[in-house]
Amino acid sequence: MISFVARRLGAAILLLFLVLTATFFVLHLAPGDPLAMLRSPRVPAAQRIELQALWGLDQPLPVQYFRWIGNVLRGDWGTSFQHHRPATEVILQALPGTLVLGGAALLIQLLAGISLGVLAARRAGSRLDQALRVASLTLYALPTFWLALMALLLFTYHWPIFPPSHLQSVSAPTLGTAARLLDRLHHLALPALVLGLSSAGGWVRYVRSGLLEVLDQEYLVALRARGISETRIVWVHALRASIGPLFQVLGFTLPFLLSGALIVEVLFSWPGLGQVTY
Repeated sequence: MISFVARRLGAAILLLFLVLTATFFVLHLAPGDPLAMLRSPRVPAAQRIELQALWGLDQPLPVQYFRWIGNVLRGDWGTSFQHHRPATEVILQALPGTLVLGGAALLIQLLAGISLGVLAARRAGSRLDQALRVASLTLYALPTFWLALMALLLFTYHWPIFPPSHLQSVSAPTLGTAARLLDRLHHLALPALVLGLSSAGGWVRYVRSGLLEVLDQEYLVALRARGISETRIVWVHALRASIGPLFQVLGFTLPFLLSGALIVEVLFSWPGLGQVTY
């Protein structure tokens, strides 16, 4: 076990190093640079040269790379050219917004995916099962940005049920604690639903197929013979037996939630890492 963990940890460190290296060189090969914003007749050439030296951009690219890697290993992520603040501070300030949105979306995804998956498995072969399978496949296939735009169009303009953007209302600081919390939940509801439901379609299909594999096993037939209710058999015994592979699905879902959060945060003007990345 120790050898296995050591190998996986070494592979993870190597992968992280390769990602950091690729990110550094891709960003430097991309058109434009941090000094592009200073290329204006109103900015003296001497000042541009001074800033270039201050930021280390006058050094050869290999020198910049090894200096940057050394700073990263010490926990120094440098200064954001866009925000003119330490990059660590910018990320830590935006991280709570993404965690709140991702957590709410994950809760919606699990509740909707597991509930509808169980319902489809219990009605296997019925019209309801077919409708849920078609709906889940369609929902899973829809691009997140399109789903977000349609949600904005329907539920903020045609039917103004939810606010279209931001973390809270302009008047939120003047509200009491309970009213301010409700205001934030109101703003959170629509982006969390979009992000959560876009992933719930896959969970419906995974839960349904997992349950169908175990519902006819002998020990469950024995439980039925003993008079245990079907609801308890499905939700307690069968779901627990089929939940193992779903944890692996959860591991693949989390990165998808973060990447989807980037699109949702931009469209809903939600203050988080997605907005910072954009």
